[in-house]
Amino acid sequence: MIEKIYDMVGSYDVCDIANRFGITITEVHPSLLSELGMIIPKLRTVYVREDLSPNLFEYTVAHELGHFFLHGHLVNNELYFSGFKGKLEKEANDFAIALVAKHHSIPEKQVKFYLNDTFPFLKLA
Repeated sequence: MIEKIYDMVGSYDVCDIANRFGITITEVHPSLLSELGMIIPKLRTVYVREDLSPNLFEYTVAHELGHFFLHGHLVNNELYFSGFKGKLEKEANDFAIALVAKHHSIPEKQVKFYLNDTFPFLKLA
């Protein structure tokens, strides 16, 4: 999936990918968003907390893009809020880790280690 996106965009940068697919990234005050980010596929909008570090911003946008590309039709669906939520979150996490790794030309294992070490609340498996 990520290679197909790269072929269309010519970049692994999350902002370039969002722009190419007409997805707006909007930074919001933390009081307006309890999660790090969220996507509303129908509106093609990713909301991200404005208090994130650049690395956490990139990972969060990549995670939300993962939801868009992998299961955009389910994110605001009843299935998402049922027992499938954990599986969908893991898939979005894996997509984000792979995308960030490609963007920085580093192994996925290194990205996951960095994220878990620097942001332990992510609890990436």
